[in-house]
Amino acid sequence: MIETLTTYWQFLKKPKYLRFSKDKKMLIKETQAFRGLSRGYIRVKHGLVYSILLPASFNLIAILLDFLFS
Repeated sequence: MIETLTTYWQFLKKPKYLRFSKDKKMLIKETQAFRGLSRGYIRVKHGLVYSILLPASFNLIAILLDFLFS
């Protein structure tokens, strides 16, 4: 009983924007799994440098869009 109340209290302390439904949690896990598998495939097929450059290119695009629209 005390553990249940403690868990519920910790849940209430989280802001609403940090609470995810089960569907969103599953989507996040699937996305991370896909990214991990694709990076692993690229590392095996093309080498370590390309597995580092691929996510870096995505980050560069996001940074450039941020500068462009701010």
